[in-house]
Amino acid sequence: MGTVNSSFFASPYKLSMFLECPRKYWYYYINEETKYKQPEHPYFTMGGHVHDTLKNFFNLDVKFRSKEKILELLETFWKRKSGREGGFESKEEEEHYKGRARKMLVKFFDNGDIKAKPILWHSQSNPKVEVTPSLFFTGVFDRIDVLPRDVLHVIDYKTGKEDAVDERNIQLPMYAVLAERIFRKPVTQVSYLNLESGRWDTRGLEKGYAFDTIGRVQEIVAKIPKSSEKEDFICGYKDRCFHCNYLKELGFNLE
Repeated sequence: MGTVNSSFFASPYKLSMFLECPRKYWYYYINEETKYKQPEHPYFTMGGHVHDTLKNFFNLDVKFRSKEKILELLETFWKRKSGREGGFESKEEEEHYKGRARKMLVKFFDNGDIKAKPILWHSQSNPKVEVTPSLFFTGVFDRIDVLPRDVLHVIDYKTGKEDAVDERNIQLPMYAVLAERIFRKPVTQVSYLNLESGRWDTRGLEKGYAFDTIGRVQEIVAKIPKSSEKEDFICGYKDRCFHCNYLKELGFNLE
């Protein structure tokens, strides 16, 4: 039986994939032929461009942040991945998603705090911290604002109804632990901002949240087989499974 490395790097996406379908987790994180491979899809291409636009928009000096500039940045990123490369089946489909992206950014500019000065993550690698001797937290920050009294507000952007719902309330607390360990400041608020609706979902963090979050992650990680064998990662969906469609799109034989 093959075994995996004893140190585990846990991200919210990685944990949610295992809880959703252990077999898909095996295909995406362990099997070399399909590891980290997934076809491009219009929604995720759009979301990536919107996230990149906002990240670079806040990297600008406040006096240069205009509605024209935010849309100009979107155009720049869109040119880097478009058409078939972005998963778009037609020009009409691409324009539909590009129109959605423009509307989100205009709504954000009109209703958001465009003068905010978030902490920017400049490293090319994703942030990661050791939370126990064998467990690391990692992920990608969308935005971290510094509030009065030098405390932090961790914000995650969502770009529409297609975004997976964090039913276990683990993503933002994990990011909060990451932020506290990296920037050495307490996180007192976490928020999801739905860019399409403009709705904020903000909650405070209670004392001891980090201990609770690490414990919950440890419980999930303990369920992941310490093996590289496909048979140890069981798909509970069987004939009803729809999670491996992306493998078929890659041309991978699932038999």
